[in-house]
Amino acid sequence: MTKMEVFKYLLDTLTAAGTCGAVFVALWLSRGTAKKASADAEARAGLVAAHHLNHVRNIAALARKLAVLLPASRASWANQAELRVPIALLERESLQTMGLDVLAQLLPLADHCASRLGRSIGELSTLLESIDSMSSLWCAANAELRSAWIERWADQAQLTALNLEIVLDECAQAASTHAPSITAAELGLENPLTTRRGTDA
Repeated sequence: MTKMEVFKYLLDTLTAAGTCGAVFVALWLSRGTAKKASADAEARAGLVAAHHLNHVRNIAALARKLAVLLPASRASWANQAELRVPIALLERESLQTMGLDVLAQLLPLADHCASRLGRSIGELSTLLESIDSMSSLWCAANAELRSAWIERWADQAQLTALNLEIVLDECAQAASTHAPSITAAELGLENPLTTRRGTDA
C-alpha cells in the first residue's frame, strides 16, 4: 500500500467518523428539542386543564347526579306521564364548552386523559339526548318500558360518573403540576392561573 493510498484510507476513515459524529450530535440535539417541545405542550395542556377544571367538575357532578337520581326515582317516573330530569343550564353549558377544540388542546396530557374525557363527555351527551328524545314519547310508554329505560340510563350514568372521577383527578393533577411553567397570557386565556386557583380553592 503506497503512502497515497494510506493517506486516502485515513482520510476516508476520518470523514466517516466525522459523519457519524455529526449524525450523533444532530440526533442528540433533536431529541433535546423534541423533549422540550413535548414538555411545553404538556405544560400548555395543563394550563388548559386548569382553565376548564370547573367545567369538568360540572360534567362529573351531572353524571353523579343522574347515577343517584335515576334509580331513586324509578318508581315515580315509571308511573308519571311526563319525564322531567332536572339538568341545570350550567351543566349543559359545560358539556358544550368542552368541545373538540378544547379536547384537542388537552391531548398532550399523560395517560390518554383527553381521550377518556372526550369519550365520557360523548357518552353523557348521548345519554342526555336519549332522555330528551324519550320525553315526548314517555306518555305513550307503559310502566315496564319506562322502568327499563330508567335502569339503562342509570347504569350508563354510573359508569360515566366513575370514568369522570378518574379524569377529573388527572385534570386537576395536570393543572397543578404543569400549568405553573407557562402563563395564561401566553396561552391567550382571559383569567390568570392564580385567579382560577383562587376560585377553585
